[in-house]
Amino acid sequence: MCARSGPFLYPLVLCCRVFARAQQNPTKTGRLNLITDVVGLRVGNADDHRLRSGITAVLFDQPTVAAVDVRGGGPSSRETDVLAPENTVQTIDGLALSGGSAFGLDGAGGVQARLREQGRGFALRSARVPIVPAATLFDLPERR
Repeated sequence: MCARSGPFLYPLVLCCRVFARAQQNPTKTGRLNLITDVVGLRVGNADDHRLRSGITAVLFDQPTVAAVDVRGGGPSSRETDVLAPENTVQTIDGLALSGGSAFGLDGAGGVQARLREQGRGFALRSARVPIVPAATLFDLPERR
């Protein structure tokens, strides 16, 4: 996904490679030709009309391999460094994409909390830590 660039929007590219179960006919697009057609993937979103911003959460039925490419002069991301191949964590449980500048990154905490309630996450001693990388762009309106 690539954020639009403009004077107040920082370009941020977040690429996620999803390994979903093979379809019966791999050349046929999904019923709606949307990301929600991908087997093993669930998508939800919420927005604040007053703020004119929002968040999209992508949840994977199974831990999923992911990679990231962060660009721009003011990147705003969370847990993207864990995606480097040399690091311990090899898969993610969800992904959060939001507006709201640095404030939007906190939305990943809600996604992480929900996954933790479901017992999902990276096993660390006696705990499970859901891995939910997040990226945001600056879309806050000017004060009037």
